[in-house]
Amino acid sequence: MQPHITRLFFVPAMLCAFSQFPSRAETHALDKEKSAVMLETEAKGGVVLPAPNTVNANVGVKAVLLTQGAVGRLFGKEIAHTYAVVQLTISNKSADAAFVLHSAFIDTSQWALGGGTKGFQSGQGNPTTTGTLPNQISSVESRIARGQLLDAQQWSARNWTVRLLTVAGSLASGYSFAFKETGIAKGIAAFSGSLVPGVAFAWPDGAVAQLNRISDFGYQTNKTIGKQSADIIVCFFPIDMFLSKPFRQIFLDSPGLFLSPYQILFNKKILEDLHIEKQAAAAIPVHQCYSRIFELPTVKNRKDRTPAPAEESETLRRAVDDAIVSKCKSDLDANKDSLIFLDYIGRFGLQNIGVYVDGIMTVDVDTVPASIDDVSFANDATQSAFWNTNGQQNGTLLCRFCQGGKVDIVEKDKLGITNVTTADDSPNDKLNFSFMITKAVSTGTIIHFVITKPGDQKKGTKDVKSAPFSYSINYATAPK
Repeated sequence: MQPHITRLFFVPAMLCAFSQFPSRAETHALDKEKSAVMLETEAKGGVVLPAPNTVNANVGVKAVLLTQGAVGRLFGKEIAHTYAVVQLTISNKSADAAFVLHSAFIDTSQWALGGGTKGFQSGQGNPTTTGTLPNQISSVESRIARGQLLDAQQWSARNWTVRLLTVAGSLASGYSFAFKETGIAKGIAAFSGSLVPGVAFAWPDGAVAQLNRISDFGYQTNKTIGKQSADIIVCFFPIDMFLSKPFRQIFLDSPGLFLSPYQILFNKKILEDLHIEKQAAAAIPVHQCYSRIFELPTVKNRKDRTPAPAEESETLRRAVDDAIVSKCKSDLDANKDSLIFLDYIGRFGLQNIGVYVDGIMTVDVDTVPASIDDVSFANDATQSAFWNTNGQQNGTLLCRFCQGGKVDIVEKDKLGITNVTTADDSPNDKLNFSFMITKAVSTGTIIHFVITKPGDQKKGTKDVKSAPFSYSINYATAPK
């Protein structure tokens, strides 16, 4: 029992001793305060980076829907039949940062034919998971679209025909020995040597150019738009993901009906396909007034406006406007059902589908000065022969933001160091360089390495130099 008593005796003493140390919370607070002071101190001597603003404030997007005929010629019939192809012009107005594109997608939540329920997010609130957002359809990456076209290209009518003719010529050539007549053998040779190449030449395969266009303009993740510049990308949205029959065929045949949906009211075939003939007949007269609402947003404030000049044309225009307002007010009040129907048709339009790009603003590293961390040499720089023997020496700078930079030595002319050259194949975080020693350099000499990143002459940007990195030359000398 004695050992247990001894342990119990020491427990209060130990607790008393531990109470003299700060708690975990107090330690964390002290460390946090110390870290903040260290960060503030280090920041004064660090590399100043321009802080980029948000994507929303700096990036503009313009969208153009390409027709099926244009898509078929530019990117192939397989792509035209499968995807709604949208050209996006992305402009980056930021003067400090580049825009890195991560994704491009459409949002159908405000579209009459899309939306539905709000959906759900699996794992919402869980910091270890994330997921898709409802009613968003992402663009297919260009490498997927290219692979699809590449597979479809070998089964096209043109390539089928050329391959079958080639096979026929090969089979005929293989059995030419069975024919004694020389004319048949010559005919087989002409078929394989002239007809097949002639058909291939007369019926060119445009798939190669189409594949190149997809590679050049197709949406690719991590595409970079430089500061104060713009570029175009082409997005591929699978039609079957948001349209079904008969809407799919209507979209392919007449995409303008989706951009200007009120044209549906005057298309008898589509009204019959959608079984809305009666509603359309009642809504057409009301549409005359309904459309005027969007054309004259200031009519309701006419009495508050400054009187216009008394020209005859202006007086006539005002008389027409006043008649329209008076007539339309009574017609709209009396046709609530048609108003609801017209609003519904209006939400069929593709202008209710938003096209969005997602990404980040990142600093243009070409404008950031390089930072040198260390220097090393291929030979032993602590030996006197390194600095006292004429010849070439090689070294490496460990650095950050130094890609594309050129190494230089500030004191090279004074010390007789020439031909300071930077290797072109240096990795991102290193710069390999060489220099020539033409005369002895004394021990104790301090030299300074700098990295210069050349500016863009077309954009008028200046060269960017790093802070000098000091290196002390120290080697043992022989006693005199």
